Amino acid sequence: MKHFKITFEPDNKQITIHSGASILEAAGQAGIVLNTICGGKGTCGKCEVILKENERQVPACQYKIESDLAVTIPQGSRYFEQKILDYGIDTKTDSSICTKYHKADVTGNIFGLAVDIGTTTVVGKLLDLKDGGTLATQAVINPQVKFGDDCLSRIAYAQTDEKLAELQKVIIDCLNEIIGQLCQQVSAVPDDIYEVSIVGNTTMNHIFLKLPVTQLGQAPYKAYNLDAKETLASDLGLNVNSIANVHTAENIAGFVGADTTIETS
Repeated sequence: MKHFKITFEPDNKQITIHSGASILEAAGQAGIVLNTICGGKGTCGKCEVILKENERQVPACQYKIESDLAVTIPQGSRYFEQKILDYGIDTKTDSSICTKYHKADVTGNIFGLAVDIGTTTVVGKLLDLKDGGTLATQAVINPQVKFGDDCLSRIAYAQTDEKLAELQKVIIDCLNEIIGQLCQQVSAVPDDIYEVSIVGNTTMNHIFLKLPVTQLGQAPYKAYNLDAKETLASDLGLNVNSIANVHTAENIAGFVGADTTIETS
């Protein structure tokens, strides 16, 4: 299969991609997020780019690459930058969590990871489980926006096992990048992370766990599963300690997820 060089301006980024790929896919490979309100179906007209060779405007999601290209991305076609809420209320950790690992002869750092997977943004916090203190925070745009910027677009995309697995891989890769950035901030290593807690709306929860989402887009909009779950991080492909547990809080309803849950005492 032939491969071609694609140069994006004014970003001055160049990537190589196989023939038949779309400019949207190439932009994603270059780390450039475009507006794709319709989920890449070619109906919204929000991802138009300019081919520098002839100044022709084309939809990035529909244009197939068959030669080297230089592409200009207008500001209006870029996914908008926005303020990400990356702060909250710090709490103290139950010391029994650390005791569990000390009994298992774990030495050194005992860190936890708390993540809010939003439809638009993802925020991660690295915590010291010895005292519950926040060590570092990292916030990014959810890279799934290239499949559509709302839950219904993602649900429509994930109608097959293959597409659902693709969406899951995108968010797992995103979390692994966040983990790397958090650890870099405090000179730690991912192996120091023994507990992971994930919240999100019901759609984001199901995609993260690779649970069916088709029923969420159809009346009466029921979740496949509302239960809290515990999963080994290694089973999900998260780059943390191999014995780490991943806790996902219970959802409330089809469109009311764990991200709205508040613990009271």
